[in-house]
Amino acid sequence: KMVYLSDWHHTVYSNARLTDINWFFDNHGPFVWDVKNKAAEERDWFRIIETTNMYGSRKTLIELLNKDSDEINLSDSEKSSILKIIDRTKGLYWDDFITFVYSTFPVLVSEKYSSLNLEELAARFRAEKGIEVAA
Repeated sequence: KMVYLSDWHHTVYSNARLTDINWFFDNHGPFVWDVKNKAAEERDWFRIIETTNMYGSRKTLIELLNKDSDEINLSDSEKSSILKIIDRTKGLYWDDFITFVYSTFPVLVSEKYSSLNLEELAARFRAEKGIEVAA
């Protein structure tokens, strides 16, 4: 969900995607296995932790092991989008976090079980909200 939120934010405000993920709106909101299967499992700078949440249900945590890795090359705008999402969500409880995810424009205007074309949706969102993309 954090990757989705960061990808959405960056697409809206920088007119460029953070990822090449094809987001899918399923029962649990924007979701794909790519974050775990392609990003985390294929790179040795992540650790995947299988654990349980406070209700006893399974959950997967992805931990960044080497924050100073030379392989992590993010632009200032990419870093800014990620940090804005972290700042916006860090104090939220799970239910509030999920409500926030479900309040994003792609989820509000898309049908469940559909692909979310972030570029098209960001263009619509900017047009409706009168948002200009910084040059």
